[in-house]
Amino acid sequence: MFTIERGIKYIKKKLIDYGTYGKVFEMMKMKIKKCACKEIEIYYSNNSLKKEYISEVRFLSYIFHPNLIFLQNFLYSKNEDKISLIMDFCELNLRNLIENKIKISTNQILFIGLQLLNSIVYLHLNKIIHRDLKSSNILINRLGIVKICDFGMGTFLCSKKICLSDKIVTLWYRAPEILLGQHFYDYSVDMWSFGCVIGELITGEILFQGKSELDQLNKIFQTIGTPTTEIWLNLHTLKFTKNIVFPIQPYNKLNLKLESKTNKNLIFLLQKILVYDPKKRLKSTEALKFFYSFF
Repeated sequence: MFTIERGIKYIKKKLIDYGTYGKVFEMMKMKIKKCACKEIEIYYSNNSLKKEYISEVRFLSYIFHPNLIFLQNFLYSKNEDKISLIMDFCELNLRNLIENKIKISTNQILFIGLQLLNSIVYLHLNKIIHRDLKSSNILINRLGIVKICDFGMGTFLCSKKICLSDKIVTLWYRAPEILLGQHFYDYSVDMWSFGCVIGELITGEILFQGKSELDQLNKIFQTIGTPTTEIWLNLHTLKFTKNIVFPIQPYNKLNLKLESKTNKNLIFLLQKILVYDPKKRLKSTEALKFFYSFF
């Protein structure tokens, strides 16, 4: 048991998840309310906290939306080289549902997608790119309320001219422009990841499951066709296009992959999100309007 602020005690119950940056425990607040505690082991760079830790705390302190994880409390223990983030408790994440073969209906996918888009619109209107949207970073509670978590890769997009890292977004959810070496990207990378998550919920499997960056591109090519300058005007200006021999696969097979598993509205939406040219990809506000029209 430990205290983060005077009069409030937290009891650690059990480990519920772990990853690259730390462990997540189920906690009891004042022996009454469940919460989650993300404990992050601290690694230093030039005697300063690594920017991933600072980024997560900064964004969690700044954002407030029902479909974004809420930071209740924060503790930095220099003696233990550990950060503890006390947050909302959710029973599962979307990846858990899929791995446990839990049937998710089209209506449930629409409800999940609507919540996600509302929170993504909120982030983008506040000039935030999440940059690591994936099924395991989307929590869900027993009421079906989803909450996006893990803002360690988040960044503010204050200018369209800012040069950003391409070492972001888990490989399977990474937009093609990043895979091809684009540094000047924008909010559209979150929309590609969103499309991958919805596709995963529909099919029950990772939509594009590559083993390397090149294999990831090939998995995308096999499903939605090989890009050309006709559909992606700036294609050959991207850094890595000079090093890749593009296979000849002109057909978009996304419809064939999804048509027996969901309705035409969701397929139509994904075909407007999972497009190569980020300028032609639906914006979060546009996608949200589509989602509202489905109800």
